[in-house]
Amino acid sequence: MSTPPVRGGIARRGLHAQVVDTVGHRIVVGELEPGSVLDLGALEAEFGVSHTAMREAIKVLTAKQLLDARPKLGTYVVPRVHWNLLDPDVMAWRDADVRLQEELADARVMMEPAAARLAAMRANEADLERLRVALELMGTGLDDARSASDDRWDDVVDADVEFHAAIASATGNELFERLQRILVPAMRARDKAILPKHHDVDFIEHHRNVLDAIAARDPERAGEAMINLLAQSRRDLASHAGAGSTDR
Repeated sequence: MSTPPVRGGIARRGLHAQVVDTVGHRIVVGELEPGSVLDLGALEAEFGVSHTAMREAIKVLTAKQLLDARPKLGTYVVPRVHWNLLDPDVMAWRDADVRLQEELADARVMMEPAAARLAAMRANEADLERLRVALELMGTGLDDARSASDDRWDDVVDADVEFHAAIASATGNELFERLQRILVPAMRARDKAILPKHHDVDFIEHHRNVLDAIAARDPERAGEAMINLLAQSRRDLASHAGAGSTDR
């Protein structure tokens, strides 16, 4: 039996992980449609797991509100409206979902310019240093990724996520920080899909403009710089979506 890939946003090990991640991914991408009743015996045979392991996997997916069970019906996929779409695994399983990326872009443009303005008013020197380090790592990672034959884009993704997390932290507002953390799985999926092929040539410059405005304690300029960064990000997303439709 071939081993299904582990896709989840939370690290797990073993066959239990493969059941959770693969079945969860099948639900999220529509291979298992809402209302579908799971054949648990067939899944146990496919993955080579015991009844106990399957029950535990089903519990995890039920907690994420992807599954439910009814007497005489069995375990079934619930309607999308009930899914916990903010769950890190569910976000990760939606890695190729253009709808998620469009919704992420909408959420970021509502939140991040405001965060940049607050950061310009409240950031301390430690916050600024964290931003500088993230920007430097972003630039180094981008240079390495462009020149290396192997895949080095994870370093760029990590630095980009860290840069935006540092801005949220610099606001001094715990709700901003928590909201930013919720978006991280979707941001990672977006970066991994789009940055290698569609990053703008001014990718680093857009981020530097945000940092410079925050360091200058200029809230309006910081907000405007973030708006410009996110506008370019949305254009990159549009280019990526267009390339995908061309490929098909």
